[in-house]
Amino acid sequence: GMANPERPSRASERTTVGDRLHYFQVLPRHTLFIHAKSTFIRGEFYFFHAKPSVTMPLSLEDLTMNILIVHCHPEPRSFNAALTDIAMTSLTREGHEVHVSDLYAEGFDPVERASHFESRADPEYFSALTEQRHHVQSGTLPCDVQREIDRLQHADLVILQFPLWWHAQPAMLKGWFDRVFVYGGLYSGTRRYDRGPLQGKRAMCSVTTGAPEPTFSPTGRSGDIVSLMWPLHCSLYYVGFDVLPPQITYGVQGGGLSYQEDAAFQCHLEDAKQQWSQRLRHWQTDRPIPFTGWQDWNAQGETLPEHPLRWRI
Repeated sequence: GMANPERPSRASERTTVGDRLHYFQVLPRHTLFIHAKSTFIRGEFYFFHAKPSVTMPLSLEDLTMNILIVHCHPEPRSFNAALTDIAMTSLTREGHEVHVSDLYAEGFDPVERASHFESRADPEYFSALTEQRHHVQSGTLPCDVQREIDRLQHADLVILQFPLWWHAQPAMLKGWFDRVFVYGGLYSGTRRYDRGPLQGKRAMCSVTTGAPEPTFSPTGRSGDIVSLMWPLHCSLYYVGFDVLPPQITYGVQGGGLSYQEDAAFQCHLEDAKQQWSQRLRHWQTDRPIPFTGWQDWNAQGETLPEHPLRWRI
């Protein structure tokens, strides 16, 4: 994507909550300053003093952000591809820098295996976690994995675009999680959840389903969509992301299954495109899904009895 040169970029002045800064102040929503470091923390935008003087305030939407779209669909002319194109166009028009990881087009191998690792920590027994950590420490991760990690670390927002297949993401995208979210790099025993290395970044799933929306209600025949999305949302939060509510496009019928006449179906698709474009106008200020964090758990990893989320169904 092309960035607007008249708009300031935060790419060279990014910080995370792990940086040792002396102090910070919470600014009013939608307010930022040039020459300041900033990050999202648990749904709010925080300003970290980086220089003794600050200049004119800016709208949050005026900052150039780095966007990564992880596109997972085998057909270049699919509706998922159309949604990725809309995201690229809409976000680029707003002045953001947009990059796409097209997993099928780039030939990403989703299967973790011993042959990916040239210099094994243990040549006799393959343990994915052991080899991932060893190759993180030695700087010898497989090239395709390192490429994806570099893209994640560069991004302020990550969009996962995919269809719901068999009540989950396609195997290609599941394998992307398996191989790219490496142990010792994107998480460890102490660096996960709200202490994860990708804290301060946002992530959002854009998902298409074949069946219509009512079937994904808590009592629907397709399964509760909140429950179906939980593993993905939890995995994103596990490495530190602030996870935004997903954009679900229901009823993208195909394969001979039909829930409405063709004319109505085409209108439905066009409406979905418009809704997606509009949603992308305010992703910076959308509230993330609430998760509990380290301070909310006891030694067994259970939410404390006095925590409010313990008492929600």
